[in-house]
Amino acid sequence: MNRKKINKIIKNSIPILVILFISIILFLNENFFTPGTIRNYGDDVFPLRQDYINTYLYSWDSRLGYGLGHPSLFPVFLPTYLLINILSFLGIPLWIINRLYLIGPNILIGFGALYLYRSLFKGKYSWLGGIIASIFIILPPEKFPIPVYEIGFGSTLFFVGGLIRALFWKKTRGKGRGKLFILVILMTALSAQCIRYFYISIIIGIFLTAFSFYYYRKDKERIKMNIRFLIIAIVIAIFINSFWLVPFFFQLNDLSESHFSDPETLSFRLKHNTENQKITNPLYALRASTGGGKLGRPPDYYLSHPLVIPFSFLIPLYCFLPLLIIKIEKKLKLLTLLSTFFIVMLSSYHLFPLVNVLLRKYIPTFWIMNSPQYWAYYITVFYGLIFAGTTEYFLKKIDELRGIRLYHSYFSSRILKIIFIFCLLITIFIFNGGVIFDKAIVKGFYRPYSLYGIRLPYVRIPDEYNNIEEYLTKNAKTGDRLWYIDRGNYKKYTWLTKGHMPEIIFFKSPIPTVGLPLAFYSDIIGILSDSVAFNKYSPQESLGLVLDLSEVLNIRYILLHKDYFFWPDIDLTEYVQKAIIDNKNFKIAMDTDLFTLYENVNFPSKYIYITKDVFINTSNNIDTLPLLLQAIPGKDNTFIFSRDSQGKSDINCSYIVEYPNIFINPLVNYIRDLSYKYNLNNIDKIIYIFTKEKGYFDLTK
Repeated sequence: MNRKKINKIIKNSIPILVILFISIILFLNENFFTPGTIRNYGDDVFPLRQDYINTYLYSWDSRLGYGLGHPSLFPVFLPTYLLINILSFLGIPLWIINRLYLIGPNILIGFGALYLYRSLFKGKYSWLGGIIASIFIILPPEKFPIPVYEIGFGSTLFFVGGLIRALFWKKTRGKGRGKLFILVILMTALSAQCIRYFYISIIIGIFLTAFSFYYYRKDKERIKMNIRFLIIAIVIAIFINSFWLVPFFFQLNDLSESHFSDPETLSFRLKHNTENQKITNPLYALRASTGGGKLGRPPDYYLSHPLVIPFSFLIPLYCFLPLLIIKIEKKLKLLTLLSTFFIVMLSSYHLFPLVNVLLRKYIPTFWIMNSPQYWAYYITVFYGLIFAGTTEYFLKKIDELRGIRLYHSYFSSRILKIIFIFCLLITIFIFNGGVIFDKAIVKGFYRPYSLYGIRLPYVRIPDEYNNIEEYLTKNAKTGDRLWYIDRGNYKKYTWLTKGHMPEIIFFKSPIPTVGLPLAFYSDIIGILSDSVAFNKYSPQESLGLVLDLSEVLNIRYILLHKDYFFWPDIDLTEYVQKAIIDNKNFKIAMDTDLFTLYENVNFPSKYIYITKDVFINTSNNIDTLPLLLQAIPGKDNTFIFSRDSQGKSDINCSYIVEYPNIFINPLVNYIRDLSYKYNLNNIDKIIYIFTKEKGYFDLTK
């Protein structure tokens, strides 16, 4: 093998090894290889449950309709969940899948950055520039560590790079387009995993397409090729993405839901949702709030620490050198101008909010600015490309000035070498020092995949959580709900004090959420929890209302934690526990060192009582609770359901399914006419009620 082939192999291998090394080292710690331990990140969206496919296919949510399920089950995530399900069903341990799920998106980002850079620049040192761009983009000071989002982000890099090659590269005139078809089409489906990145990529794609027509305005044959490529790619991409475009189209156009809501469909969804969830092994979830202050770091993070201001300003100055150097490549100047544009827009979010609001109102592209962190990530992309491109330019100039290669270069007085080496070291130190030294190097520069400067551990969920899941799997019926009373969403546990974790039982197991997750029921439960947690109402008042509503809301179980770490949570648990002990309806079903599970012993009931009007809560607001507490049993126009004076239960063991064709007045919050169809699920059958009159209905006949 000659020297040229060896050098080519080395150049092709080094980027691969560097990207793999960086992506893996981000998540290494002392128990990375410990079986049965799990670590996960994310503000929301990805509960990492293996029952996702079943929930997506078989559950209904009146907030979204069209069978889409909860907002976190939006179908664009389906490819990721499907892959995780396949890996699990193939027998790969969940803890290994967890590591792959964390590392994989970063590998995708790294290779996407490399591919995009080498789509733009093709020179002797482009392989090295690609490595620099990859490191820069994988390891920004402020990471957005939600893996499903990162899949979308990494895919957009491939998408844009592939589009550049298809529209501008000369060698893609003929057969070279076949691979690009596959790449561009596949990446549209994956980039949709984060719809905002997908949206920005489409905007970039439109600009690239328009520019390609201008660039080849005198080459009619090339324009025809590009048009043909785009038409075929768009048609196939729409077909592949139809699994989320179709329901998304329904939502945007407010089409009728009637064909989704017939009793056979709902019964089928409910039955399969319950049974399939019981037989699948759920992936355990430990999500962590990333926190770290306001979004949109790039405008202000260079001012984080007085000692670093002189050094950290060199990074953007270095990146903006292409605007000052006359003969530098036009591509670099264009990227620099775009980066400047993005920074001004992102800065306007904080400095000139009115300007930003007007831009978002009148320019479609700017709707994305309601979450500037996504734009911040694209600024990181521009910085990475500009930094790598400027470095490659300097290396070429060093070659021209000294006639030597990079590995023969040493420190010298030449200004290009000083700028190049100094800025490269500063960048590595500030951007990557947190990973190297395992602590935040600069105040405000949070290490990727850490929470407030603390690297999160891999933990083993206590066996008690498995035990409660087994208990609920064995005893919970279709539609039963578990209510936990807490203060806020995130918790510290006695067995895990690093990071803020959510209520794990709701993300670990599908059982507590079996059934149709209707919006106003969830809202009422949330209102009740907040009313107790923030002392709006006493536990006795709220628990009394829960008993009146328990069958409507499907609250069969109440969960109280003993493993909370903070005293306010501990005090609240003890406070509520006293109220439950005094209540004869809830008995202890399971008691461990970590929590107590209470069960409503009078659940289920056999009768339902319908008043003239039905109260519907449409806002998750504590202040609406008085409307519920003031409900007077037996009177019309007051409440959804009630109990009769003889103590006989009036409410079905399940709940009313809100059909889309029922008119809801959002101003007065009730349904006017009960002549509309009502759907009740009584364990295993669907019941319709057609009546305008109040009265009892025996559901046992």
